[in-house]
Amino acid sequence: MNTELRTKDLSIGYSHKKNIKNVAKAINISLEEGKLTCLMGPNGIGKSTLIKTLTGVLPPLSGEVMIASKNINTLNHLQKAQTISVVLTQKPAAGYMHVRDLISLGRYPYTNWQNSFNNTDNKIVDDAISAVGLSDQINTPLSELSDGNFQKAIIGRALAQDTNILVLDEPTIHLDVNNKSIVIKLLLKLSRQAGKSILMSTHDLGLAMSYADKLWLFSEDNIIEGLPEDLALNGSIYQVFSEANNYADNGDQSLDHIEFSGNEYGILLLKQALVKHDLKEYIEKYSKIAVICSENHCKITFKENIFLSIEEFIEYLPGKD
Repeated sequence: MNTELRTKDLSIGYSHKKNIKNVAKAINISLEEGKLTCLMGPNGIGKSTLIKTLTGVLPPLSGEVMIASKNINTLNHLQKAQTISVVLTQKPAAGYMHVRDLISLGRYPYTNWQNSFNNTDNKIVDDAISAVGLSDQINTPLSELSDGNFQKAIIGRALAQDTNILVLDEPTIHLDVNNKSIVIKLLLKLSRQAGKSILMSTHDLGLAMSYADKLWLFSEDNIIEGLPEDLALNGSIYQVFSEANNYADNGDQSLDHIEFSGNEYGILLLKQALVKHDLKEYIEKYSKIAVICSENHCKITFKENIFLSIEEFIEYLPGKD
């Protein structure tokens, strides 16, 4: 197995007024060449802090981030820029730049002190513009772009940087369904055909389950690494998203005596629906619910009845004794 980026006993966090906030420690994960890895976890748990540490924006509290067997903190700014490209959630200062101006910024680690572009630089920029679908917008001022097209332009800048490692913090957050599909297919192409190591954080579990080669689940204790399918089967996804939604605080403890069996993520979604629709008291009268989920729907067995969706089950419950 080839590994482009890995961590060794990494602790991450930040300093504030001389106080050190430790976000997570003893992190040992690897970002593999030619694979798309998704990072998931609840809001505020430290995903952005991890990304900034992996890319050398923040120093680690302890431990190491290794890129091709070199500690990232031993690389100078130019070496980092030629090795790893980053797309963060906040918009860069655009000024009066046009689309091509922003995407061209990706070539600056390779140009001379006059920032002169040769034919290769221009071709790489043109290819990046085409890849993100902005060929008809190259002269459009950034101030006139939609949020979705602005996001695509930022991704285009990272593509023009042409590094082996690409790290993106929620790159599809401002995109509609069509543009989200364009970006994901592009990232898959870059990983599969160009052999790039790609890490993207996302809140879209469906996207991660459908497309990610590997999943990093950021839990309260550590980061769980594995195939999405394995993490679904062993309950890790259920555990992390149960923590994220804090069901105990929403009254989910009232369902503890019910025997839920079957697909763990389907159970999680069903419990959420029961709490949200205030059906806890009714469901407490019964002791067994079976939930079996396929790729796009769940089958629920309850009181010898079979329901083909959570909605159908929810609609059945009120007033049924």
